[in-house]
Amino acid sequence: MKNQKNKKTDILFFYQTHLGILLVSVILTVLLYYQQAFSLSVQVDTETLINGGHSLNWLQIGRFGLHYLQEFLTLWHYDPFFSGFLMLIFFSCSSLIWVYLFYYVSGYEWLINPYIFLAVYMTSPIWASQFYFSLQQAGISLAFCLLSIAVFCQFHWFTLKSNLARILSLFLTICLLVLVFSCYQAFVAVFAVAVSFCLLLAYRSSYFERDLRKFIPNSLLIIAIGIISLFIYFLLLKLYPTDGYLDGMSYWDEGIREALKNLYQSIKSTFHSYRYYYGPFIIIGLISIGLKAIARREETQYIIVEFLLILIMIMSNYLMFLYLGGTPLFRAQLSVPLFTGAFLSYAFKYKKTSNTNWRTVTKGIIACSLVFPVMLNAKTTLSLFYADEMRDVRDRFLAQQINQEIQKISSDSNINSIFIYGKRMVELNPAATEALNLGVEMFPSSDFYWDWRPESPGAVSGRGSAYINAVCGTRYVPIPQDKVDQATQTAITMPSFPKDGSVIQFNDYYIVKLSD
Repeated sequence: MKNQKNKKTDILFFYQTHLGILLVSVILTVLLYYQQAFSLSVQVDTETLINGGHSLNWLQIGRFGLHYLQEFLTLWHYDPFFSGFLMLIFFSCSSLIWVYLFYYVSGYEWLINPYIFLAVYMTSPIWASQFYFSLQQAGISLAFCLLSIAVFCQFHWFTLKSNLARILSLFLTICLLVLVFSCYQAFVAVFAVAVSFCLLLAYRSSYFERDLRKFIPNSLLIIAIGIISLFIYFLLLKLYPTDGYLDGMSYWDEGIREALKNLYQSIKSTFHSYRYYYGPFIIIGLISIGLKAIARREETQYIIVEFLLILIMIMSNYLMFLYLGGTPLFRAQLSVPLFTGAFLSYAFKYKKTSNTNWRTVTKGIIACSLVFPVMLNAKTTLSLFYADEMRDVRDRFLAQQINQEIQKISSDSNINSIFIYGKRMVELNPAATEALNLGVEMFPSSDFYWDWRPESPGAVSGRGSAYINAVCGTRYVPIPQDKVDQATQTAITMPSFPKDGSVIQFNDYYIVKLSD
């Protein structure tokens, strides 16, 4: 273990002397996410909070940690401005804590380029998909902060001398990890990426010393703490009723052969469907690390261990893929921003040299390799936000039209039951449509389309009526289940909205037909 007794290790002192990193983090956060943070766009699930719901069914899908974090942050009522304000603060803080953590386990040396990390980590389109859910954006951002603190505690534990301090630190680490895992199951992969990368830095810096007889036991202890925390999370799950939501997401039930086929397609997708933010970064980074290894001329053992740790880091990023037996939802790939940011910040960190020409060439290579994909990431993220704003404009117009038609035909102001048949595809302008070709599942997610299924043509009634309530201040509710069949048969014979007769009052409820 390196002796750092005479060095200032406090994070506040660190950022007093590295204001440039702090400034870049704040600027990127504001430029990229300010608009989303204070947007009044009503997204999928948001309409539930607007109408008085709290935390949806997070307790039933194994996310009890997010439920309690929301209560801690006093976000049990819909407040997009406060939620967005907290999201901006926690998101920026998470990036700063990660940078400090990497600096710490590097033995207070720069084994990464912090500016590359911030540029790649903070521009990832994954955040657009996560922060789309304005009801949970602050909680998820805070969970990232807590995870980085937990990983820091794991590595700092080895420097503690007092047994009491070690016990308290271990207890705090496990509590934080259990809380984070219970916020979102995808955080397990984020933890694995963070630990594997920190182990790589610790090995390169001799934080644990390069003697494998010491490095391996320490590494296994850190991993074991994570496994124990995950096991505790699974035990706590038994205290909460579940609805089978997680089981339904696994592809292994389709058979091992089909799951392996899905995994193969998942790996391909990182270089095809998601090529703009993921696959090329792996190739670029591996090439750069290979060139660095050749230039350093170190012992073969060091090079082999380094590449093994890098391979573990890459595989850690695929934990969600392996767990599900296929490609997880775009928004569930939470480890991608940290993986790409950390991996490239390490791959493109070169030691300073007195050769001015070589330094110029090196900077040119880095700029050409990273500036274009990073800018494309930023463009993609902002384009997705723009597409959702345009979606909300169209949905609001539709909701107001439907409500106006209901008011025209209503014979009794006490009637508030509604049945919405069919779906309405969002019609967007060409600029917004371009952003949607990326295949991100949440964009555009209209409440008048999201729940629709061919076998259940009236399924949008729940979200659709809630959206109308959120926009128009009405109190519509879906009709009882025992009336759905009769309403469906009636709707089949009606013309589609906005034609005359597409909105009718039928007995004690309204029927709206959006499409055949």
